[in-house]
Order: sequence, then structure tokens, then C-alpha cells
Amino acid sequence: MEKRLLIKDTNHFNYEVLKQKLITIIKHRESVNEILGIFPFLWFCELFSTTCLRLTYYAINRQNIEHYYVNITQGLLEYILICLINLMYVLAINYFQTHRPTVNELRICIDKNCNSMDTKEIQLNNMLNNYFIAYSQSKYMAFNVFVINNKFLFIFLSSVITFTVMLLQLLNN
Repeated sequence: MEKRLLIKDTNHFNYEVLKQKLITIIKHRESVNEILGIFPFLWFCELFSTTCLRLTYYAINRQNIEHYYVNITQGLLEYILICLINLMYVLAINYFQTHRPTVNELRICIDKNCNSMDTKEIQLNNMLNNYFIAYSQSKYMAFNVFVINNKFLFIFLSSVITFTVMLLQLLNN
């Protein structure tokens, strides 16, 4: 839907139609974040807690080697599947965010049609620029707690390592 913002027909340019499309896209994104944002929040909270607890368990309980290897193989397959599903989710969200038209692309489409503008059209153009900026700053959120993008993966991994080390230190004392 976001690719439809790029204007192909320069003869019939309408500011109001473009403004309505931007407002519709922003409202759809907000409604998706509001309604479905709880699921990635719960997924990554569960993944965070199970990762920290599994790593801590494996680091502390190394006495019984046979039990250790059986536990790792059974738990690791399930855990890897959950991690792959969550990783595919993050990569799909990132793909859609990077393939939408940028503010510069949208402004270039408008500038092609703005050779002779009167005062009303200049005001509409300024208003559209504000909508473009709001459009470009809107992100997919997980329950309005964290933004889902590539940076999230690195932040998630670093926090898992930090909390696992802290949990190991607490349990060893």
C-alpha cells in the first residue's frame, strides 16, 4: 500500500488524495501496533526469559554428562525453532520498513508537479511535508515498548548475555 504513494500521473495531481493516503497508512500502522503489538512483545519476553534460564541451567548443572546431552538436544531443537520464527518476524518487518518510499522520493514526486503554485498550494505542500515527516518517523512497535528493527536484534542479544551473567553470579553465591 505504501508504494501507491508515489505519483505516476503528473497531469492529475491532487494534494488531498495524497494527504488522505498518508493519513490512512499512519492510522493502519497505529491500529496494527495497538492490536497486534502484544504478540511480539510476549514472544520476545518469553524468548528472553527462556534463553537466560536455559543458559544459566546449562552453565550450573554439568555434573551428569548423559543427562546434560539429552537435555541439550531436546531443548535446543525447540529453542532454535522458536528463535527462527522470531528472527523471520523481525526480518520481515525490517524488509517492509526499508522498502517503503522515503520522504525524499515523495518530495521528488511532488516537486515535479510544483512549477507554478499559488499560495494555497504552497500551504498544502508545507502541510504535506509535515505529513511526510510523520510518515517517515512512524515505526512498528511491540506493544509500544520497543521498536522492531535490526538494532533490536543486537540489543536483545546483549541484554540476554548481561542478564544471564548476572543470574549465574547470583546463583553461584
